[in-house]
Amino acid sequence: MSFRSALIAAALVAGVATPASAVTNLIINGGFETGTFAGWTRTSTAPSGASTTAITTVPAEVHSGTYAAKLRTVGANTTNTLSQTIATVNARPYVLTYWLRNNDNRGRVIDSLTVTAGPSSAFYANRPSFAYTPFNQYFVANSTSSIISFAFKHVSPGFYLDDVSVSMVPEPAAWGLMVAGFGMVGFAMRRRVRTVAA
Repeated sequence: MSFRSALIAAALVAGVATPASAVTNLIINGGFETGTFAGWTRTSTAPSGASTTAITTVPAEVHSGTYAAKLRTVGANTTNTLSQTIATVNARPYVLTYWLRNNDNRGRVIDSLTVTAGPSSAFYANRPSFAYTPFNQYFVANSTSSIISFAFKHVSPGFYLDDVSVSMVPEPAAWGLMVAGFGMVGFAMRRRVRTVAA
């Protein structure tokens, strides 16, 4: 098999093995690079519906790109929610990935965050300050649509959220086909090197 044929075969195998949703971010505006909350729904339990959640462009508050979300609440008893509904395939596994930074003003602020991804949720509370950190949350969809939400309580200075993504986790069979495809490329390259050396 020629090197070119092996590359074409591997590309075809990888294309068959990897569903489009496995490499596609299902979240709209996950990096907030529109400079707005386009694609997201914002709610607040504040009596006036007021929310101090905002888009920030301060370089120290952004993980990548130009923008990030600054998650704050009006008062200690107020909870704000940033959410988005995505299309999913029932009974298929997905992974939610996001980058989060916490600035808790030296422990003087009570903060909490509940992250919901379909039927699963994770809860964080009263953590000390930490720099941008990646978090992964796996879930199996139980419907043709799933809600991704960040419900938070944080008086100044706030949480900072960036680079939110959801993608379908490839099935084991798909990974096997991809490995086989890459193995074919490796075999062809090794054979080509021997031919050139001879």
